[in-house]
This record gives sequence, C-alpha cells and structure tokens, in this order.
Amino acid sequence: MVLLEHLSQPQIKAYWYSALQSALRPWQPDDKPTETPYILIMDAHAGDAELSAFKHFPCLQSDHNCLLMVVSPMPNAAQGLSAVRLGAHGYMHAYAHPQRIQQALEAIENGQVWLSHEVIQAMSQQLASTVQSDAWKARLTQREVDIVEALMQGMSNREIAQALHISEPTVKTHLKHIFEKFQVKDRLALVLAIKNDHPAKEVQHE
Repeated sequence: MVLLEHLSQPQIKAYWYSALQSALRPWQPDDKPTETPYILIMDAHAGDAELSAFKHFPCLQSDHNCLLMVVSPMPNAAQGLSAVRLGAHGYMHAYAHPQRIQQALEAIENGQVWLSHEVIQAMSQQLASTVQSDAWKARLTQREVDIVEALMQGMSNREIAQALHISEPTVKTHLKHIFEKFQVKDRLALVLAIKNDHPAKEVQHE
C-alpha cells in the first residue's frame, strides 16, 4: 500500500507519521499519475464544511488511481458529506487510534469506503427521504419496522432505544436480524437496499 500525505497542520502530520511508523511520504506537486492505486491523506480544517481547497487539487482531477482519505480534527456530517461528494474513499477523525487508522486504510485499499458514524447517519437520513415505497416493510416484524423508521430519521442506537423504550443491546440484536434479511452489513447499505430494492455495497465505518 503506497501512502502519500498532503497534511497542512503540523500536529496532525506528526500524529500520522507516528501512527503509521513513517510509512507516509509527502505528496509532491510534480508527482505523475500512477498505474496502481495509492492512498492520499489530506487534512480538513475545522469549520471548512465545503472543503473548498480540495476541489481543484491536481491529482483528484487527473489521477483515477488516487484514493482520497480526508481527516479532520473535528469531524462532522456536513464536512463528511462534502468529502463524499468530492469522491473521497474515507473520512475520519484526524486523531483516531492507530489501529483504527490501519483498519480504515486497509478497507480503502480493498475497494471499500470508510466513513465516520456521523456521516453514515447523515447519509442514511438523506437517502431515506427519497424512499418512495413501503414494500420493504413486508420483510420485517413490526418492531423491526419501528427500528428502521427510527434509523432513517438519523437516530443513533441509543436514541432508538430511548424512543422505543427498549435496551440498546436489544436494538443491536434487531439490527443484526434486519441486516441479515437484507443481506447488508451497515446502516447506509440497508437504506440503499431499501431504496433500490437490492443488496448494496458494504461501507465501513468507525
């Protein structure tokens, strides 16, 4: 796995070099498109919801093998959604645990997408607003329907548990059964499956 970085914030740069044991090397303006995929790690500043500095970054426009990982010291849904719109393959906390960083990079290298929990919730809520059929409900029990409807409102497991007056482990058990019924592994894939009426690609999340 080739790892390049374009990290502008010194503290984040130092943390990532330490976390990856110097496996990173700086991206250079004269770097040419490659024949094999590589991961480029870029940092977003807190409050930069639109990631305006990224939009015209050369390798994102010309190198189809560039897999972008955006890291933020204060990750939030709006910024994460902007990263996804730019074509990012990952979005995570800039100071995530080194083991979590490694998991995210391996997921990206294997063709998956790695998103923070906040972004998964926001995307699920946005997609849920476009679901036009209730046919999916026929596959589920009434309690499972209640949980999916709460999930599509952007609720976390804890919020679902509170709203339905059940325990959080019970919510997790129901979700496990729901995912099995739709042959998916996460919330976003579930909503995509409901919207498109077929199993969706797995998305990894923190």
